[in-house]
Amino acid sequence: MDDLETAMGGAPDTASDVARPFNFRPLQAADLPMLHGWLSRPHWTQWWGPAPTLAEVQADYGAWINDPAQVQPHIANPAQSPRKPNLR
Repeated sequence: MDDLETAMGGAPDTASDVARPFNFRPLQAADLPMLHGWLSRPHWTQWWGPAPTLAEVQADYGAWINDPAQVQPHIANPAQSPRKPNLR
């Protein structure tokens, strides 16, 4: 078992666990509320501090989205459909 397998809790059970394709697409303004939800999750704020406001996410990431000279953020997701967080 290699370091990655150990970190992930052991070796994969099946071949399908090994080869899950991911798609990458550029982050869009319409994604920012979803990103805000992710950045507001307790496990994120535990390590990174208070969650940013939606306006802060829009200002920070919107600048990257709108400036092609900047590094372009992307969304990685399986099956082309990122899950929306359950914010109950």
